[in-house]
Amino acid sequence: RGATLSYAGLDLPGDLASMLPALDGLDRYLATADPDAGILLGRIRKLAEQYAGPLTMPAFTAYRAMAVADRDELTVLLAELSARFDALRPVYPAGFAAARHELRLATLLDQSLRAQAAGAIAVNVRDAAMAETVGWLLDQGAPGIVLSAANNHLQRIPFRMTGFEVPVLGNHLATRLGEDYVVLAVTARAGRTPSRRRAPDLPAGAELFSTDLPEPAPGSVESLLPGEGVAHVLDLRSLGAAPTSIRNLEGVVEQPVAEAFDLVAGLPWITPTAPVLPS
Repeated sequence: RGATLSYAGLDLPGDLASMLPALDGLDRYLATADPDAGILLGRIRKLAEQYAGPLTMPAFTAYRAMAVADRDELTVLLAELSARFDALRPVYPAGFAAARHELRLATLLDQSLRAQAAGAIAVNVRDAAMAETVGWLLDQGAPGIVLSAANNHLQRIPFRMTGFEVPVLGNHLATRLGEDYVVLAVTARAGRTPSRRRAPDLPAGAELFSTDLPEPAPGSVESLLPGEGVAHVLDLRSLGAAPTSIRNLEGVVEQPVAEAFDLVAGLPWITPTAPVLPS
């Protein structure tokens, strides 16, 4: 009774498609804190506007189409503004912590785009940035945090891809928090699931669709769930036989599930909650 529940965004600015929302926040803060930095921020905004948009994939395409010199200038200017923030911290007014983190996320969005353009798939700046935001919230005094994200982001171990592993959000948090980080995965034995596929002719470059879940794979965590119509929570920490895979949309991820998650909530039936196209 009397407790306040706060909500906070976790991901990179502008749905990974634009740093302009972060720059808007910085503009409001610097208008009072450091008006002379406005010229620097204006140059950053002009460059960022070359790719910024409401949709992730078109924004990434526009970023790749930018002149390399412009991409490099944007990175250098963000580093310059970051150094200015840190150097002037003692004389900056209240609100510094939030503004500095906004700048950090804008900088990490830029680094995420650079990594993708370079084909460095394993350099998962996005999830590292989300982990930084969780850490920042804890450092600001949050007594505890409940995260909502996809299983693959929350798992304790790296996400395995062909030939390499990708560190994810939960991987970073497990390193920082140890046993204080508890992971609940969500899956289902049967039903339908939303998924996505490429659609080059659509503005977003992709579309959602709905598809039936296949039968649980042998050795999967889904095969340990009770039959349809029954909700169940498995405590993976006390299982005798460790499952070797878990669903990912309509597919399967092969991994030591008990190392990735502490608990698994099995829904009685999955049905898409958003309008999707028939498969």
